[in-house]
Amino acid sequence: MPIGLEMSILRTRCLPIQLVISLGLLLAVIAPGRAQASPVVGPEQSLNRAVASAEPGETVLVRRGAYPRLRLPAGRRLRGVTVKPAGSERAEISGVSIGRRAGGLRIEGFRITDVSQLDDVRNVAFVGNEFSPHGIVGAGRGLLFENNYLHDLTIHRDRAAPGPRCNRFSEDAGVAPRCGFAFRLYYSVGVVIRGNRMQRIPADGLQLLEMRDLLVEGNLFEDISAFVDPLEHSDSIQMLGDSDRVTIRANFFRRARGILAQTFKGSGSQRRLVIENNVMVRLWHWGVNVFDAPGARIVSNTIWDTGGRGIGLTDDPNDPTPMRGAIVANNVVSSLRADPATMAFEDHNMVDEGTRGGAHDLSVRRPDFVDPEQSDYRLRSGSQGIGDGLGALAPATDVRGASRSNAGDAAGPPDIGAYEFGARAALPPAFRDLGALSPPLSGRRAAPW
Repeated sequence: MPIGLEMSILRTRCLPIQLVISLGLLLAVIAPGRAQASPVVGPEQSLNRAVASAEPGETVLVRRGAYPRLRLPAGRRLRGVTVKPAGSERAEISGVSIGRRAGGLRIEGFRITDVSQLDDVRNVAFVGNEFSPHGIVGAGRGLLFENNYLHDLTIHRDRAAPGPRCNRFSEDAGVAPRCGFAFRLYYSVGVVIRGNRMQRIPADGLQLLEMRDLLVEGNLFEDISAFVDPLEHSDSIQMLGDSDRVTIRANFFRRARGILAQTFKGSGSQRRLVIENNVMVRLWHWGVNVFDAPGARIVSNTIWDTGGRGIGLTDDPNDPTPMRGAIVANNVVSSLRADPATMAFEDHNMVDEGTRGGAHDLSVRRPDFVDPEQSDYRLRSGSQGIGDGLGALAPATDVRGASRSNAGDAAGPPDIGAYEFGARAALPPAFRDLGALSPPLSGRRAAPW
């Protein structure tokens, strides 16, 4: 039994303080040099109390079992506290609620069975958790969501239930906050969403309202569609309103819509938006659909079999910010639909249909991919696009993190698309073995490709 727990038990029995101190010293002598053990919580104990009282830097270990909602009250600022299952034990939490301006907490390795709510929190991390059937909603600063598995979500629909609805256009709209989003984040700063798997999501994978300093990297978006409420508008990523410094990099999208970036209530632009090294294939309607994102940088993506537009850039007449200055280069894209006035530079793209204004653009009906039936959209040896990119705009690495050794044109140009030919690096963990992933949902309409 940990020393801290023994001391606590002794205090509750009202033993003389001298005896308590003597026993504590005796225990320390019996285990010389041993650091104080982490507190261990079992199902019969209060997880909330253990977390709220944890010391700075302490890890709270949780025994196997099911626990009620983890709550951290408003204003409670922990300092580097981690809560996770003990060893290989399996622990389940019925949701997480972190109050306004509370934080300093890392939640790791749990199965989380109800919605997790963050009320403008500070320095909170969710790492390696499983979320089903509800996701995460809220706001904050210094947020990390890494290597989580969010799957088979649903929408809580009950016409008789009080409270705000998930949308305003469906008669049978769900009851907030259980709206079927994997992540629904708003007004947040300094957020990293990395290495997560989002599969079978009935609303958006990410719905993002007015974000600052956001990195979305190495995630899998698969089977995202309106399979619960048919009137829901389900995108892999929906960005709304006035956002700044958002980077969407090295993600894999399949059997879903891709990225939608637009105004919110008729205003707000996406500034300094970067979309690079993503693989977007077998999509419902589009890969990248952007409204009013001046200076957007859309580079080195593979976007094919989209059932509609691959990349679309549109100026929203209701918003005063013009869609201007975009850089679109080094993409393998089925269609590019953009007025030339929206782009400052467009070249070195391999395009089937639409805009091809660059002197080095390649017109191709279908690239020679390795094995698209198994979601392998690398270019085959000898294909167009290998060595046809522009090194000055190519990212230093490809979607797998493999070096684009020719970036910068020092030894010849890099390849077009998300993959660099011949690189042996492994795929990011979130989307390895894509060919073996789950089949489409039963009853889904035929794929559009």
